Amino acid sequence: MEKNRLFRSNRTDSKSLSLLYQRSLRHRDRGDIAKALSCLEEGLLNVFSQDSTQISERGSLADCWLEYGRLLRLNNQHAKAIYALEQCSVYPGYEIEAMTEWGDLLHEQGYSDEIIADRLKHKLAHLPEATELLIDILCRIGAFHTAYTYFAENLMDKSGRMLELYSQCLIREGLYEQALNLASSAVDAGQLRPELTDPLAMDALLCKWKLGEEDRLAVENRQLLSESLKRSVHLGLLDLSHQIAGDDPYLQNELTLGLYQEGYTELAEQKLRTYDLNSLNLYEPLSKEMAFITAEIDYDEGRYDQAAQIFECLIEHDPLTASYRFAAASCYLQISYRQMEQRTGLLMQDPSNLIKTQQYMETMTQSLFIVHRSKWHTEWTPAQRRNRQVRSFQ
Repeated sequence: MEKNRLFRSNRTDSKSLSLLYQRSLRHRDRGDIAKALSCLEEGLLNVFSQDSTQISERGSLADCWLEYGRLLRLNNQHAKAIYALEQCSVYPGYEIEAMTEWGDLLHEQGYSDEIIADRLKHKLAHLPEATELLIDILCRIGAFHTAYTYFAENLMDKSGRMLELYSQCLIREGLYEQALNLASSAVDAGQLRPELTDPLAMDALLCKWKLGEEDRLAVENRQLLSESLKRSVHLGLLDLSHQIAGDDPYLQNELTLGLYQEGYTELAEQKLRTYDLNSLNLYEPLSKEMAFITAEIDYDEGRYDQAAQIFECLIEHDPLTASYRFAAASCYLQISYRQMEQRTGLLMQDPSNLIKTQQYMETMTQSLFIVHRSKWHTEWTPAQRRNRQVRSFQ
């Protein structure tokens, strides 16, 4: 596909790419995605209508392609989004960010991890560190098994981030002895620090517990138990995390919160159903977080009135936390939008009022986008989003 075919614009005035990019960001932040896309399309079309040797704003091109791809994805124009994100693979420093979003979008479209990896390999082939980038991106989108196969097939320097990713892949494959040997080699090389400050050291400890080489019940350091619980959830060792929590009420709360933050929303919701929210002390940080994620789940499942009540209760106990106020505002906007939506069916015979109602709904949609830009809601990585449907600790 030629780049010019991607855009539908008849504009002839030539504004700078950086100016149109900044305008696009302003429109995006106001919730006007159509205008934001229009600005980027105009800028990119202007650039590619010039003689390529005369282009003076190459530094802005990667930012524009990346933002354009994200907005297209947000606007459900997935085929165009995939193409736009692909363009970033040739710009140094943008490969991981753009191709992670690209790979996640392909996964969302139903492509297998093996196909995504093959296409990624082709896109990154021009780079000297192509294999390392490929593995990194596969892990970021949650394709750990496929990443492990590339570790197994390629000899490379396993240090730094690659060492940590290799440990994760081994553990997720159930190869605990190999992961422990990897950590032992790191000890010999002087790369390992204490469990509380080094993920690889924590991985080694978890492997020892899985292999029965150390007794986790003998651990009395509660901070170590808390951190090991979080790490085990992060690595998908849900059975071990459940065992670490045991019957300890505090660790059980930590487990519920950890499950939710790692994207295991189904499992977290199951555990939250056993809680009495009225018994939570909302002056305690962990209890506030528990109440907050309960309200988030209500919000995501369309129970806006219930969610608003919890957010208002949190505001009463902690009026200075802005995220509670943004969350409550989002609930009220959703309630108003739903009421307006119900009215549209009754106004089909009254065109003038129907148009006004639709305009109000568009304004509320833009307002919701602006509120969500505050990032009050938990956001999950592509890898974490794959955990949503897990419903068992086994």
